[in-house]
Amino acid sequence: MKKILLAVLITLTVVSMLSAFEVMKGNDKPCNDNSMMYQQKQHKMGNNNMELLCENLDLTDAQKDKIAVLRAAHQKKMIQFNADIDTKRVDKRAAMMDNDFAKQKKITGNIFDSKKQSALQRIDHHEAIWNILTPEQKLKANELRKEHSQSMGMRHKRMMADD
Repeated sequence: MKKILLAVLITLTVVSMLSAFEVMKGNDKPCNDNSMMYQQKQHKMGNNNMELLCENLDLTDAQKDKIAVLRAAHQKKMIQFNADIDTKRVDKRAAMMDNDFAKQKKITGNIFDSKKQSALQRIDHHEAIWNILTPEQKLKANELRKEHSQSMGMRHKRMMADD
């Protein structure tokens, strides 16, 4: 357990340092040099497929441009959803301090409604990107997804075996 914790700590330190160097070089744009900062942003947002698309599907410049526009709009929406959820959490904490249980329940429902809308927005975003791809690219994307799922399954099995 200590070895795993140490390995994670070292990895995070190295990733942080590399990210700082990438930002100083200005490499935080999609489809360039596998920017570490870009990958971290994608992972945090739950969408790290852009790099795979750029590298493996031979996107045209027009496709890359369309996807970049979609991504920018999507990121703005996600920022708004997350800010809305954070604001509602602050309101919920205030209601907790006041022991206003009815208000807590209402705000909790509102938080989950916002999370649902955020999830639906992510699906719409994925669909919009999917619609930009050619039939050949879609086939290749499906193959990549299967490979990724299989490799993630193997990682999970190895992690479970290590415990």
